[in-house]
Amino acid sequence: MRSEHLLRRVEKLVTPKKFAFHTADELIAHFDGIAERYDDYKRSWGYYHRERHRFIRSIIPPGASVLEVGCATGVLLGTLGEGRRVGVDLSPRMIEVARRRYPDVEFHAGTVDELAAAPPFDYVILDNLVEYVPEIHALFEHVRRFLHPFSRLIVTSNNPVWSMAINLAHALGSGTPDVQRNFTSNLDLTNLLTLGGYDIIESGWRLPCPVGIPGLAPAVNTVLPRLPMVRGLSIIEYVVARLAIAPPGEPCATVVIPCFNEAAGIAEAVERTAAVPGVAEIIVVDDASTDGTADVVRGLTASVPELKLISYTPNQGKAAAVRRGFDAATQDIVVILDADLAVAPEELPRFIDVIRAGQAEFVNGSRLVYPMEPGAMKPLNYLGNKFFGIVLSLIMGQRNTDTLCGTKAFLRRYYPHMRLGAAGWGDFDLLFSAARLKLKMVEWPVRYRERRQGESKMRPFRELGGMLRMCWHALREIP
Repeated sequence: MRSEHLLRRVEKLVTPKKFAFHTADELIAHFDGIAERYDDYKRSWGYYHRERHRFIRSIIPPGASVLEVGCATGVLLGTLGEGRRVGVDLSPRMIEVARRRYPDVEFHAGTVDELAAAPPFDYVILDNLVEYVPEIHALFEHVRRFLHPFSRLIVTSNNPVWSMAINLAHALGSGTPDVQRNFTSNLDLTNLLTLGGYDIIESGWRLPCPVGIPGLAPAVNTVLPRLPMVRGLSIIEYVVARLAIAPPGEPCATVVIPCFNEAAGIAEAVERTAAVPGVAEIIVVDDASTDGTADVVRGLTASVPELKLISYTPNQGKAAAVRRGFDAATQDIVVILDADLAVAPEELPRFIDVIRAGQAEFVNGSRLVYPMEPGAMKPLNYLGNKFFGIVLSLIMGQRNTDTLCGTKAFLRRYYPHMRLGAAGWGDFDLLFSAARLKLKMVEWPVRYRERRQGESKMRPFRELGGMLRMCWHALREIP
């Protein structure tokens, strides 16, 4: 009799049928009934829950303010560390457990539309919630009032491909006792978010192996979700979105020009940059030049009031020079311009305008779209850029065709959370940091010209090992 009862439960859960959502009272009764043992139930699928939470935590920098809707017993919020943390859940018993376990987190029982007005949050999390919501578009509309122009909305859910396996596991008594859910695909979620006035930053999949098999699970879960064709088989779907609005005001730019032995052309670079609309500050970082570059820049400060010079010894490489410039920047947008004028300063307004319009938070130049001048890029460098463009696109989850274009622009508010200085040039550091923070990234094509004075400092074979090591580390660090 016991086996027959089990078979009927399995048949009931895996047989397609017309779906009827549970009422709010039914959901409250269900989750109230399992609240005290909720975390115990999750231990049977502990690896899956830990990895899902680790993925979410890796996106959120320290000190950020976070609102989680559908927080259950507050485990995720309780492990986020410092910063303003607020959780809301339909189940009063779940909230009681959460308050008891995490007294330093603010919890509320009810729905998000009942939550009192509060200052906007940096991050709003909907973790495995949308499957229980009868009107997802209404949920997205309700959370809008808790977002500011730079906030992130993080949505995770279970891949419908896994619905039968999940239902079967629950029928066999594995995991948390559940109610019937409406498994919704990422395509449907991104469509609803777009219709609701959101801008999709990234959507994808994670955790093709939800069981913590030593050695195998970490390797499979690191590589497979980034590969075409097979990545859609993972159990976790996610979407990271922001409000589709422009940043407030009309932000201006600081242009950082790192240089080493560029005395012949630095004056022209500064004067042409000073004439660019939207540029309010120019910082030339002299990386221990020996040809008088710093003296040339000092001579320009009287005629170019927005110009600043940073000069030091010994030579530390471009990444260190860029970091010094960012540290000293005061404007809302920071832009990197190489001193060799291979990319003209007159290209910069396009980078600034894209950010001002709210179309991106990080703009990377691409030299590989338009024809370039003969001799502007060596064939080996061209092939290397193509190769790393493919590799970085797979790692980051956002398209990138020219990883080493020196012209980049982004909102300075994100710089404190970036990791810069692991490699000699800094390009990979910036791109990987932007991907880890889930910034909205776009590429802007630039005209690439042959260097007019001096010689290139790029040595592709010398830099290759460091670039490959950074790619390996990024595979594990970028969620």
